[in-house]
Amino acid sequence: MLALGLGYVTQSGLRQLQRMIARLDAVLIARLGGSGATSDKEQRTMIGTLGQLKLSGSIVLRVEAPGEPPELLREASYNLFRSPFWAVPKQDFVELTSETNVTTTILMRGRNLDHNVTVSAFFPGGEGLLPLPMGAGRIEDLLTDVMETNRMGVVHIKNGPGFARFRAAYTKETSIDTDPSQDDLDIPHAERPALTKVISDLHITGKSPEQKVAAIAGFFYRNFTYSIWSGPGPRHPSGTPLARFLLQNKTGHCEYFATATTLLLRETGLPARYAVGYSVQEKKGNKWIVRERHAHAWCLVWYDNAWHDLDTTPPDWSRIENARASWWEHVADAWSRVWYEFSRWRWGTGDWKHYVLWLLVPLLGLTGWRLLYHKQWSRTKPRSTPLTTPPSQLGIDSEFYQVERLLRERGLERHDGETLARWLHRLGTERTLDFATLQPLLQLHYRLRFDPAGIQPEDRSLLKSGVAQWRAASPTDRSL
Repeated sequence: MLALGLGYVTQSGLRQLQRMIARLDAVLIARLGGSGATSDKEQRTMIGTLGQLKLSGSIVLRVEAPGEPPELLREASYNLFRSPFWAVPKQDFVELTSETNVTTTILMRGRNLDHNVTVSAFFPGGEGLLPLPMGAGRIEDLLTDVMETNRMGVVHIKNGPGFARFRAAYTKETSIDTDPSQDDLDIPHAERPALTKVISDLHITGKSPEQKVAAIAGFFYRNFTYSIWSGPGPRHPSGTPLARFLLQNKTGHCEYFATATTLLLRETGLPARYAVGYSVQEKKGNKWIVRERHAHAWCLVWYDNAWHDLDTTPPDWSRIENARASWWEHVADAWSRVWYEFSRWRWGTGDWKHYVLWLLVPLLGLTGWRLLYHKQWSRTKPRSTPLTTPPSQLGIDSEFYQVERLLRERGLERHDGETLARWLHRLGTERTLDFATLQPLLQLHYRLRFDPAGIQPEDRSLLKSGVAQWRAASPTDRSL
C-alpha cells in the first residue's frame, strides 16, 4: 500500500513539474539551446553601431550529412534596406500541407532532391524559423501543427515541438523563393553615390551577370578585411556608415559585406536579397556543430533564372571569431550535449515512452501482490515438521571427522576445494590409504551430513563402530 501510494504521489508530482517546465520552456531553451533572435519580418543590423560584436560560443544547431554539409543554412531573407534595418514590405505566408505520414512536408514538387542534411534545433515555445540550405524541397521527421512559407523562401513553424531533429532534402539548382520583383532592385537614395563610384571603378557595365558577380566578389576579396570592432573612423561626405565602409574604412563584419554586396549588385541591375542564418564550419567527431558566433549574413543574387548564394565576407572571418572562444567552452559543450540528449528523449516522436508507462502497470501490480499477500502468507503458513536443528548444522558431530583429523595429523592434507570423497580417492590412488575400507563409512557420513531426514539409529551405530575399528587397525607411522 505504501509503494502504491508513493507511486501515485510521485506521478502527480511529475505532472505538476512537467506543467511548470512547459511554462518555462521559452526561457530554458533560449538560455540553454539557442538565441531565437531572427525575425521573418525585420532584421536589425549592427551597421553603424560603435563597439565590438559579442556573440557567445553556445551551440545552437547540430548538423549531420552523408558527405560535406551545406556551407550556409538560411533562416530568413529581406529585400528592403533602411539603415540599419532590413525588412520585407509584404509578408504573406502560405500554409503548407503535410503528406499522409504527417511528418513529411513538400516544399517543391517535381525536382530531383539529390542532397540531404539533418539539423537539430531548438524552437522556443514551439515556434521559429527553420535553418535550411538553399534549394530545400522536402522536410521530414518534423511534427508540427502549422508549417508555412513566404515569397522570400522563409519556412516558419508554429505549435511544434520545443526541440526537433529534422531532415531536409535539397537541390542546388533552384529554390522555393519567388522570382525577383522591383523591390529586389531598390536602393536607398543616401547610399547611391558610394555605390555608383564603386561600380564605375570596376568597369563592369554591360558585362554578363556572372562577370559582374565575379568582379564584385573580387573587389571585396582584394581590398577588404574582416573585423569585429566598429570604430568611428573618418567621416565620409555622404554621412552613411555603409559609404565609410566601402570608400574609407574597408573593414567590418559580415553584415557590412552582405549589405554592401546586395546593393552593389542592384546597382549593376542584378536583383539581390539580404540573407541571414548560420555558417556550418566546425566539425566535431563525424558531425558538425553551429555556435551562436557562427551566425552569418550573406546575399542572394538572381541570374540564369535562379537565386544563388553569394558570400563576400573574407574567408578568415571564422578564424577570427573562433579565436574569441572562452577557456570554459569545453565545459559548456559537455552540458550542451547533455541538454541535447535530454531534449531528444523528451521531444522524441516515437511511442516507446507510452509503452514503457504501460509496462509499469503490471510491474506495480506484481509488487503490490507480493507485498500484500505473498509475504503475509509466508509469515502465517504453519510448519508441519519444525526443525530442531538448522539444516546447516546437521552432521557436524559425525564420527567420520575423526578420520579426517587423524589423516591431517599424519601429514595427509586436503587440497583447497577438495571434497572428502575426492581426497580419499586420491590417497587410495597414491597407495597411501585403503580407500575401499573407508568408502562405506563415507557414504554414511554424507547421509548424516546432508540428508534432511538424517540416518537411522542403527546406521549411526555402524558409522561410530566402523570409525573406531578403522582407528584401532590404522598403523601409527606416517605412512599408515
